[in-house]
Amino acid sequence: AQQTNGTIWYGANGDGLRKANSDGTGATPVDTNGFAGKVFVAQDDRIYYAPSPVGGSLLRRRSADGSSNSFAVPFNNSVLSVVTLPDGKIVVGGNFTAVNGTNINYIAMLNEDGTLNTSFTSPFATTGGGSINSILLLADGSALLGTSGFNGVRRIQLYMPGLAVQFPPASQTVNRGTNATFTVNATGSSPLSYQWRFNGGNIAGATNVTLILTNVPDSAAGNYDVVVSNASGTNAS
Repeated sequence: AQQTNGTIWYGANGDGLRKANSDGTGATPVDTNGFAGKVFVAQDDRIYYAPSPVGGSLLRRRSADGSSNSFAVPFNNSVLSVVTLPDGKIVVGGNFTAVNGTNINYIAMLNEDGTLNTSFTSPFATTGGGSINSILLLADGSALLGTSGFNGVRRIQLYMPGLAVQFPPASQTVNRGTNATFTVNATGSSPLSYQWRFNGGNIAGATNVTLILTNVPDSAAGNYDVVVSNASGTNAS
């Protein structure tokens, strides 16, 4: 795993957690307590790591500079994937069925301090569903879960991100009788809905990500914007 400054963090059998420079030089032991089987770097550059023995796994965390803290969460089996959410929560996948003594299968959400977030429910309510080998967090707050064998790839919603208009429609000038096209780029939890407006009033039927005006007359000149909505609210360009 690599931090934004290029530092590489990795596990080594017998040497635990180690780090190296971005070019691979300067390999240094950081935590020699056993075997660090999985290493992850969070969005804030903190390091999460865990051994992966059958029968138990202790997820640990270090600060971005590698200094230690008291974060240590016990799982009854292997931790195989870790992602962090924008609000600091930690999502952990593996083949465990209990976290710190609480039954939860294969995927769990932890609060920033390592306590179990009880508002999250594992989509694998029954045992025997296999492990979560990987978690890919998407911009809309959902995640793709790479599961073992027969469960394939699953998609679940982990959080509802704030709605944002990333790229508003650009102003343009066209000749009368030609076409004008406006488009918008917005991010947020799906589904997103769109309503284009002209001089503050809704344009009938203009509910797509792109607005196309054809054979425009002089009267088409004016102010255009779009209101984007989802479950978290609305945002105008």
